[in-house]
Order: sequence, then C-alpha cells, then structure tokens
Amino acid sequence: MRNLIDSVETLLGDLLVWIVLIPKTLVRGVAWPRSLPELVRSEVERQSSDRYNSYTPPGLFFLLAGVLPYVAGLYTFIPELAAKQAGHQAGHFLYRRLAALSPEQALVVGFVYLATLPVGASLVICSFRHEPLSRSALKPILGIQAYCWGALLLIGVYPMLIADLVPAVRALRVL
Repeated sequence: MRNLIDSVETLLGDLLVWIVLIPKTLVRGVAWPRSLPELVRSEVERQSSDRYNSYTPPGLFFLLAGVLPYVAGLYTFIPELAAKQAGHQAGHFLYRRLAALSPEQALVVGFVYLATLPVGASLVICSFRHEPLSRSALKPILGIQAYCWGALLLIGVYPMLIADLVPAVRALRVL
C-alpha cells in the first residue's frame, strides 16, 4: 500500500513540475529553435536519472503539445460535423468513424497519425546524412523533431484549423 501511495505522490509531483516545464520548453522551441539540437545532444549524453530535469522530454512534449490538442479537437468538432454532414457530403463516413472512437483509441490513432511527422522527418535526415538507422543515430534527431513538430502543431497548425472549423460548424447549425 505504501508503494502505491509513493507512486501516486511521485506522479502528482511530476505532473505539477510538467505544468512549469511544458511552457518553458515551448518558449525555448519557438523563440530559440536553433538551440534545440544542442539541448537534445546534451540531454542524451547525461545519465538517465539526470535527463530532462530542466525541460520536458521530447516524446512527452510531442504527446502533450501535438497529440492531445488533436484528440480534444476530435471530440469538440468531429461529432458536430458528423451529425450535420451525415446526409450532405460523401466524406461523412470518416467523421462518423472518428467520432465513434473511445478517448483511448482516439489518443492512439492521433499519436500514430501525428508521429509520422517527426519520425518521417528523422528518417529523411538520417538518409541525407548517410547515417545508419540505429538507436544512437535516430534518438537525437527524433528528439529535435518531436520538439519542433509539437511546437509547430500547437502554435501554428491548430489555431488555423480551429479558425477554419468554427465558421464551418456555425454554418452547419444554420442548415
């Protein structure tokens, strides 16, 4: 029982720290993107217990900044569009399928779908550098790409999608 309490306490402490570290990481990635390669290289070289003490780890940052807003968007806009477009457009099948997913399924689908961005970019970079596809070669590149794509999705892409979808949802309510 004590181990469970300690684990929950550690998790809550980590969540509170992440509330501070996620914006710090986001600001660094947006304001000083050229500093990301050095950040990732220095963190990868540290001992595993000291890694990412000052910044959010790249995978977690990508999940929280890139994937969770996508899943939230699925549950905010897609059910409305599925209901309104059911008889109006041929693409309604996709909306119905996405709206039918449980939150856990949507999170997995969103992660797999969006993870193709940093993974694909990392594979292209390794190919252009003529580096072997290995853990040691991919890990730093993938970390940089996860930071960049997470920040880009959160700051650049999602606001544009929301701006496009809100009028579309309002227009569908009139129909």
